[in-house]
Amino acid sequence: MPATSPHTPCANGGVLLTTAGAALLAWLASVGSALAPMPAQTTAPLSGTTGATAAAVVVDVYPSSVIKWGTTLTSCPSTILAGTPCSPSAQPSDVQAYMQIFRFGSNCRCGSGIVSSSTVQTTLLLAPLASANGSTAAGVRANVRDTVVILWPTTWQAHVNNAVPEPGTPCSPTAMLAGQRTSRHIQGYVNTSSTYRRCVANTEPLWSPP
Repeated sequence: MPATSPHTPCANGGVLLTTAGAALLAWLASVGSALAPMPAQTTAPLSGTTGATAAAVVVDVYPSSVIKWGTTLTSCPSTILAGTPCSPSAQPSDVQAYMQIFRFGSNCRCGSGIVSSSTVQTTLLLAPLASANGSTAAGVRANVRDTVVILWPTTWQAHVNNAVPEPGTPCSPTAMLAGQRTSRHIQGYVNTSSTYRRCVANTEPLWSPP
């Protein structure tokens, strides 16, 4: 895992992504209708022998919307759910919204959307957000989270130094540079005593046979 957070809080409640995070938002800005999860992207070089790891990030992307709401507690309808992406001001399209709705009984406010030190949520506005309180605009939401990519072969390989990677862990059979992407994950062999794993395409199941 990276030693530092992939984002830096701003005084206005927003978030500035750095290094790989900035590159991911550049990708998000051109995502269009491609809503499939993004492959893991390394934030450090991956090299060495089987079992070596490198820090990386993954973006999970799905349709969403952004609601215009203030930062002070205001009475709101039950249809406005906690966690809904929001902005306290009107916004043009192609802007990222980093805040979310917080509910306190029948009241809501728009506040910081930081989830944890290893996860960032952002929503790209696909249409302008009007200034009227409660107005909404369509968007594409993404969770940017920390992970690792592990160096592992495409053929069955037993554990390395008693380390057995979890099925679903992003992987690559070859060395990678920082900023490269992999569309592969670790697949396990269905046997309660087996520690064999292999690196397969993300379209393959986590276990073989499925």
